[in-house]
Amino acid sequence: MFIFLSLLSMLSLHLYEEYQGEKSRAERAEQLADAKQKAIDTLQERQREVASIDQKYTQELADAKQTIADLQRDVDSGAKRLRVNATCRRVSSATPTAGVADEPRAELTRTSERNYFTLRERIATAEKQIAGLQGYIKTITSSSNGEIR
Repeated sequence: MFIFLSLLSMLSLHLYEEYQGEKSRAERAEQLADAKQKAIDTLQERQREVASIDQKYTQELADAKQTIADLQRDVDSGAKRLRVNATCRRVSSATPTAGVADEPRAELTRTSERNYFTLRERIATAEKQIAGLQGYIKTITSSSNGEIR
């Protein structure tokens, strides 16, 4: 009887130790799963923030390009004029002077007009890209502890 109780005690102790080991492994696995889920949630939140920034600046860029296209269409149709501040060289007094009304109006060539609108579009694109990157950097580097996330 004593041997039976000793064996039963040893078996119970062994099973209890197995149970404790499994319980400890399960707790570690649960902690690891929680940590992984938290990391996934954080990444998904960052992705949403970045997508929001991208959407905002993409829309602003599209609006700027549309404004430039509208202006170019108006200039082409004659509804608006493209004005560029310029100064002309003085004509020497040796040439006969004509009346102001006789002088042709200075105008840009078609190529210069196209280049003007291309430059405006590129400037708008660069401005929106820079603003988007600045927004992205502010979002990514902001955290409650002041650490880079």
